[in-house]
Amino acid sequence: MSIEQWLALGLSSSILLCLPGPANLAVMSYALGYGKAGAIAAVLGTTFGTTAVMLAALTGLVALLSLSPESYSVLEWIGTLYIAIFLIRLVRAPLPRTPLADNDNMRARKLGLIFLDRLVSTALSPKTILLFVSVFAQFVDVLRLEIAHVVTFSSLFAALSLSITSVYAIFAQQIFDGIRATGMRRILKKAPGKTRIGGGKVAFGYRRMAA
Repeated sequence: MSIEQWLALGLSSSILLCLPGPANLAVMSYALGYGKAGAIAAVLGTTFGTTAVMLAALTGLVALLSLSPESYSVLEWIGTLYIAIFLIRLVRAPLPRTPLADNDNMRARKLGLIFLDRLVSTALSPKTILLFVSVFAQFVDVLRLEIAHVVTFSSLFAALSLSITSVYAIFAQQIFDGIRATGMRRILKKAPGKTRIGGGKVAFGYRRMAA
């Protein structure tokens, strides 16, 4: 692979991981509500979860490409269409009239349960799986010839996921304050339902920390 291909793949993955979706918002919640230990558990769980989804998506796409190149071509176009629809819905969705979420009854959790919650929730999210498949469908033809490329990209993706979720955890307070003070709150209100719930968890974490 050329340096340009690696940069394009890395940039696409970074954008995917930076989206303020339920996974990153939940990491903020645990960072605000349970401190450094909770943040570490949430970051590790999310990293393992997103990496598992990436490996599953990439493996499935490579297998499909080897069995039926024609079907893969169709899937690539479907993936492109889904990404476009996803972005349009994110920007144009109407504001809801209800609060982000009510998580006042959220109970304290042990660190192991926090890790498992983020691992399972991230790895089994249908929308996350579909989005990953759609994005990687644009690049899997580049990776199919060399197993070493897949291994290298898996390591790169895990490092990106760990870095980005760590930023959400470390700067959870600042990000939350920015959401409250700027138009980012409007963006979160436009996001899908699970993202709004994640935003509610952030609010709960803030209230728990302030109590």
